[in-house]
Amino acid sequence: MSDASDHSVSTKLEKEDVSQGRFRSTIEFPYNDLETSIQIANILFNRFGSKASSDQVAGQLGQVASSGTFRLKLSAARMFGLVEVQRGEVELTQLGQRIVDPSTELAARAEAFLSVPLYREIHERYQGRLLPEAGGLENAMASLGVSPKQKDKARQAFERSALQAGFFAHGKNKLVRPHVQHLNELNERTVRDDEEEATSESDELVQPAPVSSKASGGIEQLHPFVQGLLQTLPSPESQWPLEKRVKWLQTAANIFSLIYPDDGSASIRVTLDE
Repeated sequence: MSDASDHSVSTKLEKEDVSQGRFRSTIEFPYNDLETSIQIANILFNRFGSKASSDQVAGQLGQVASSGTFRLKLSAARMFGLVEVQRGEVELTQLGQRIVDPSTELAARAEAFLSVPLYREIHERYQGRLLPEAGGLENAMASLGVSPKQKDKARQAFERSALQAGFFAHGKNKLVRPHVQHLNELNERTVRDDEEEATSESDELVQPAPVSSKASGGIEQLHPFVQGLLQTLPSPESQWPLEKRVKWLQTAANIFSLIYPDDGSASIRVTLDE
């Protein structure tokens, strides 16, 4: 499957515009959101290493490679910069590799969001300013090249992806790129420390306890960052060193500051009293 075949799916949705004398979109945007594209990246990495045929990927989604639904999903993953598609083969990009790695996922989400031409243009136009309401935002997208017939779909996918990438941390009327580099560095240090301890100590390793959606009161409804955080909690009754608890709590504080707006007048720092 080539990039040209990806484009044919999205332009097919705009045939009615062309037949009625309206223009088709001249700027790229996906009809699916970022989370759907990350699902494809995770399938490629966890099921196939990093590369698979489009038939194999579609099969994992319970779809067929020739269907319009699957081709739109694959096209979105390509626009977000997570995969490359060549001659029926789908392969993770470097950005795709980073987005499936918990230690670099947060920054990769932000980069993937800005990889979409339409989203990048909207961010450049409104960074540091209020976003217009739905109608105004759709008209702004139309001025950038989105077909008037498709501007509502473009806006809806944009808003979902912006939330999933952390750009609405200060409210849905402000598009702010998240400052996640410090959090990625913290996660990398945590992973590195854990690996060093595993090789130098003979203590029993702490295994994460699975979090059931029933017990959590609907974990699937939580922000993806919070879901990932909860899944790293160790099993009850297991040993959990105080230093690791501090790291976990500080990571939680950083995530909360990212996804819950505040006035920025203070920050939370977790320390260990001795």
